[in-house]
Amino acid sequence: MTWAVRARNNKARETAMRSNLPRDTLISRRRLTTILGRATICLAVWLAISPTARADGEFRIGLPMELSGRFVAFGAQIKRGVETAVETWKKVRGDKVAGRDIVLIERDTQSNNTTTVSVMSQLINSDKADILIGPGGSDSGAAAVPPWKQAEDHPVWIVPGVSATVVEKQVGKDPYFFHTFPWTYHYHETIVAGLKQALGTGKKVAIVYSDGAYGRAHIDYARQYLKDGGYNIVDEELIRENAPDFLPSLLKVRSSHPDILYTLVQTSDAVLLAKEIYSAKLNIPYLIGTFQATLPEFKNALGEVQNCWTGVNTYVVGLHSKADATEAKLFPASDEWEAAWRAKYNKEPEYMEAGSYISAMLALLAVEQANATDRDHLSTALAAGVHDTVMGNSQFQPSAIALHQAFGTVVDFQLQKQGDTYASVIFYPPARANGKLQACPAQ
Repeated sequence: MTWAVRARNNKARETAMRSNLPRDTLISRRRLTTILGRATICLAVWLAISPTARADGEFRIGLPMELSGRFVAFGAQIKRGVETAVETWKKVRGDKVAGRDIVLIERDTQSNNTTTVSVMSQLINSDKADILIGPGGSDSGAAAVPPWKQAEDHPVWIVPGVSATVVEKQVGKDPYFFHTFPWTYHYHETIVAGLKQALGTGKKVAIVYSDGAYGRAHIDYARQYLKDGGYNIVDEELIRENAPDFLPSLLKVRSSHPDILYTLVQTSDAVLLAKEIYSAKLNIPYLIGTFQATLPEFKNALGEVQNCWTGVNTYVVGLHSKADATEAKLFPASDEWEAAWRAKYNKEPEYMEAGSYISAMLALLAVEQANATDRDHLSTALAAGVHDTVMGNSQFQPSAIALHQAFGTVVDFQLQKQGDTYASVIFYPPARANGKLQACPAQ
C-alpha cells in the first residue's frame, strides 16, 4: 500500500468516527476560542478578588517572620505584637484606617535565608504589601535586604529586630527603611559603660562569639568598646553555630582566668553555652550576655542557671513610663499596657512584642495622618510622627549610617533571684536603675 493510499484510508476512518459522535460533543474552533476567552476572563476576576491580589481601599501590612526554625521566638513575638496593635486600633478607631481595610499578610521565613529571600519577593511583588514589618533575627535581616533593595518600587520597611550592622551598611541611606531596634554598637556602648560604673576598669575579659552573622557583627564593636573602656581581653573563642558541644572552648577560657565572660551568641547556642558554663564550674564572677537574657525561651530552659546573667534591652517590664499625651488609648502608660498584655496572654510582654506593637501602631498612625498608602507619603508621615511609648520616645533620627532610627538607647539588666522567680534588675543607666550588678555565686 502506497503512502498516499494509507493517508486517504486514515482520513476516511477519522471522518467515520467523527460522524458517529453526538453532535453536541463536536466543538468548533470558534466555539473553543470563545470558551477559552471566557475562562481567561474568569481567571482574571478570581485573581482580582483573591486574598493575595492588590485591591483598592486596603492597607496591606506584610509580615516576613520566623514562625518556625531556630529563630521562632523572634517571629512569634512579632506576630503577637502586630496583631495586638491592629486589635487595639480597631477597638479605639474602628475597623479601618483612613477609610481602608487593614490586611495582615503573614509569611514564614522558616529561619532560613533562602526562604527569607523568597518570602520578601512574594510580599513585595505578588502580595503588593504597602509596608513590611519584620523579621527579627540578624541572619534573616541580612538575607532580606537584597530582594527588598532590588525591587524598583520597594515599600516602606520597619524592622523591629536585627542588630547586625551589616544590614545597616546594606541599607545605607534609603529613605524607606525604619529601624526600631538597637544596632550592635548601641549594645556594647551601654554594656561597657555599665561595667565601668559597677566594677571600674582593668578587669580581665574573655570573649566567646559565634561564627554566624550575629557573632561576627558584634565582635569588632565588643573589642573596640572593651579596649577603649580600659579592659584587658585575655582570650577570644570562636564557636560554631549549632555545635553540639562548646566545652573545648570553655576549657581554654578557664585557663585565662577572666573576671568577665563576654558572650556574643543567641537562641539555642546561648542556652547550651550557659548550661555548659554552669556544669564546668568555671566560677567566672560576671557573665555578660546581649539580647538572649531577655527571651523567655532562654530563661525557661535554664531555670536556676539563668541567675546572674546580664543582658541589654530598650524595654523591660516595670519601667513605669507615661502615656502618650495625644494618643493615650493607643500608647497607654506602661503599667496599664503591661496589665492588659498579661490579661490577654497570661504572661509578661517581651521586648520584640513591645517593639512590633509600637512599629505597627506608628504605621497605622502614619496612614491616618497622610491619608495615603504610597511609600512617599507613608515614609514622610512615619518619619514625622513622635509619641511616648512603653519603650520611650519614638522619634526617628539618623543612626551612624541609616536615616531612620528609634529606640537606640538601651538599659543593662541582670537576672537576679527574688523569691521563687528571677527578675530583670536594671543596673545602668543610673536614672533608670532599680538595683546593682552582683557577682555570680561561687559553685
